[in-house]
Amino acid sequence: IASNLLEWGFPEEARDVLINVKELYREKRVFWELLLETANQIGSARDILLASENIYRLRPNDIDAKNHFVALLLSQRIRLEEVISLTFQVMNQDDGSAPGKINHARALLLHEQVDEATSLRDGMNEKSLPKPLKQGYYLARLEIEFLSGRLDEAMAFSNRIEEEFLLPGDRDRFREIRREIEMIDSTLGGN
Repeated sequence: IASNLLEWGFPEEARDVLINVKELYREKRVFWELLLETANQIGSARDILLASENIYRLRPNDIDAKNHFVALLLSQRIRLEEVISLTFQVMNQDDGSAPGKINHARALLLHEQVDEATSLRDGMNEKSLPKPLKQGYYLARLEIEFLSGRLDEAMAFSNRIEEEFLLPGDRDRFREIRREIEMIDSTLGGN
């Protein structure tokens, strides 16, 4: 029923159906993938996290599931110690893949380890990244430049970000940094 509702353009109703039966399908990855797709359509950060966490729970060795789960924890800026542990696991398991490097750099930034986060971006070819992953890269670079006090560079990365590809929490962080840059810029420009 829920997949039909989603297909017909009723994602909120599909979500309601799915949430009401989640205990029945708790061990079915396809169920959580449908909830994830539904939650993405309606922009429900809570349900996106719920679905991703369960997909990861069911497939703990799946690098993509782990990276997606970590990205969501980072986006919502929660469970930071778990995030660092998971990003180290991914880096060791997947030999420094781009998603793993981006997530690890962002986790380091949450702990204000700017120099270490900066070193992870080295050797990464941003042009080869798919558009959604590129946004995470740009957000990490924006934050690195901002925290390093390089506001012109930060603004340059800010201008590359396409908000519709950011996770809800990342969108909030992006807007927060952008506002701070604009406030600093207007203060400096006013003198």
